[in-house]
Amino acid sequence: MSLNLRLTPAAVTAIHHWQMRIGQEHTCLRLGVAAGGCAGYVYTLDLEYPDTIRSGIDLVTEVTGITVVIRADQQRLLAGLTLDYTEDLVGGSFRFNHPGARQTCSCGQSFTPATESP
Repeated sequence: MSLNLRLTPAAVTAIHHWQMRIGQEHTCLRLGVAAGGCAGYVYTLDLEYPDTIRSGIDLVTEVTGITVVIRADQQRLLAGLTLDYTEDLVGGSFRFNHPGARQTCSCGQSFTPATESP
């Protein structure tokens, strides 16, 4: 099943480094959203083991060699998302490019979906 998600090469490299740094090379990337932030929803990222995937609740796909898990009820909020990773003088961070967002905050970590009013 395709969740219509994209990971840039920089994001894939950062995820692999994250997995190795914490000694969890065989984990999945859980991508999600939670209510909050200045625009309505914040993105969430975590690593978890495959045995935590819940049948009927989670959707699983492989994106550029990374197993990505999202909750089925969040699929519409994440459709079309591209996850990137950038580094600057103060460090690195994941960046979310979401064409399904009507509005994002200035830091790019929260958004308002196009299907919701302000």
